Amino acid sequence: MCGITGIFKQIGSIDRNELYNALKTLKHRGPDGTGLYINDTLNFGMGHCRLAFLDASIRGNQPMISDDGDIILAFNGEVYNATELRNDLITKGYFFKGRSDTEVILNGYKEWGLAYTSRLLGMFAIVIYDKSLHKIFLLRDRFGIKPLYYYFDGVYFAFSSEVKALFEYGGIKKQIRKLSVSLFLANRYVPTPFTMWDNVFKLSPATILSYNFDNNELTTERYWALDNSIQHNTDQNIETQLEESIRLHLVSDFPVGFFLSGGMDSSVLLALASKHRTVNHKSFSIGFTNWEKTEHILAKKVADKVTAENYSLVLDRFTSEEIEHIIYFYDDPIADISIFPTYKLSEFARKQVKATISGEGSDELFGGYHWHKNKFSTVSILTRLPFMRKAAKFRHIKAEYVAAMSMGLFDSQELKKAFTSSWQNEIPTDPFAHFDQYQRKDFSRLKQLQFLDMNCFMYELVLQKIDRASMANSLEVRVPFLNHNFVSYVWNLPENQYYDKTIQKKPLLNILKQFYPVAWFSKQKQGFTGSDAFYQKYELYDLALSNGILVKEHIIKREYIDSLLKNKDHWRLWKLYILEYWWRVHNA
Repeated sequence: MCGITGIFKQIGSIDRNELYNALKTLKHRGPDGTGLYINDTLNFGMGHCRLAFLDASIRGNQPMISDDGDIILAFNGEVYNATELRNDLITKGYFFKGRSDTEVILNGYKEWGLAYTSRLLGMFAIVIYDKSLHKIFLLRDRFGIKPLYYYFDGVYFAFSSEVKALFEYGGIKKQIRKLSVSLFLANRYVPTPFTMWDNVFKLSPATILSYNFDNNELTTERYWALDNSIQHNTDQNIETQLEESIRLHLVSDFPVGFFLSGGMDSSVLLALASKHRTVNHKSFSIGFTNWEKTEHILAKKVADKVTAENYSLVLDRFTSEEIEHIIYFYDDPIADISIFPTYKLSEFARKQVKATISGEGSDELFGGYHWHKNKFSTVSILTRLPFMRKAAKFRHIKAEYVAAMSMGLFDSQELKKAFTSSWQNEIPTDPFAHFDQYQRKDFSRLKQLQFLDMNCFMYELVLQKIDRASMANSLEVRVPFLNHNFVSYVWNLPENQYYDKTIQKKPLLNILKQFYPVAWFSKQKQGFTGSDAFYQKYELYDLALSNGILVKEHIIKREYIDSLLKNKDHWRLWKLYILEYWWRVHNA
């Protein structure tokens, strides 16, 4: 993985020190080397820090410039079909100096233009400066696995893998977008395209942004979407498709390890990878003290069964100092409860490997979450949320989804209780309005929930968390379930072929039967999270919040925090605790 940043100025010149300082904030994303490209005539500069996996020599350094000097490219990610694309380009007369996938992207753009994006299989954030077109292009992978932010105020256009780099450029204003504070508390994340900052935006997944130097205009277009009409090769099945995806994700000049929870997703990835290994794979697991459901013991059994090495890290608590350290890497606050365990697991794994395989995307594809199986009683929440009172299919599904996602509901009523009078105007009528854009009238209930998952829970929360936690430790995480060809294949199967409400992720269980006793996978899904008790740290919350910055700056009412502590409302306290430390780190 890598870090990218750059800026174009309508007024002023490029300051090399600013560009270097911006790169320094991204050094954790790419400790293996840095590079700059500066065009003083145009007042444009970009930089790159590299975490090398293919061709670690200088031939893979970035920004990479085409032989004719017309194309300058910076890339963060992995292209898993780079060998196939390279061979195609060689037949068209292209010569390659090295083996990096960056050079494949560069020559692919020269041959096919932006249409080459549809050929890329992988996770990526790409910046292309095309001199002949007087344009910069920003591109993001289909599911938003790799991050890319941009700033635009009419005078400055800047971009970066993480927001913190943008604020190293002197002309860029740092101003809180107050509405985003409400949206974070409601959703545990700030919905795309917005961030916690005015004029700073997340580039949406599967999107190309074009910036025109001549007229100072931005345009965006999507280049890919899930298609329900694709016909797939009937000679293949889920197992063969997944096995091929794993094979591609293991390509590297360095060993690739595995995150192993002991659940179905990570276990099936390790098992299928072990079928064709040349060396024993290393796997890494998290456990929790004094918890009967801790998974590291089962993870060790799973690894032993397929002759893989296993290393476990057992946690007993988190401290405010640790949370404050982690929050630095989250430019927007994220209140996913596994941000701490995922960070610690990444830190632990990085001592032995530079990359790991992980199981993100499986639950979204195979209906593995509890809300896929249980129809919530929506009566109470429908009466509570005014935008859902009319009886309609999507409104009921949305109500179920809000109930499942919130983990301590902050609807507009609750936000009014929490915020001081000066913040009351920053409360939206519907803090869950971003769900509405994903309504599909032709979808079944299951399909509608899966679609919400992929575009909201998975993209906004899960993938953001795994990227920041891993890259904070210079660790690359690869997600074979999110090979877009595999996703499209499963998505277009009849529901009864991939989902059974009585059997958890039946297609994966059928694969696992070949390797392990079925009884090992009969328990409810957990993931890298501890027990509720792990987060019921009321003394910690009291110490951080009661006289914290949110209270002192008259954002959150002190009496509201007192009421949460009195009622032991740990999930709402957890969100406020994350916001408190985010404010201290990023807006003090």
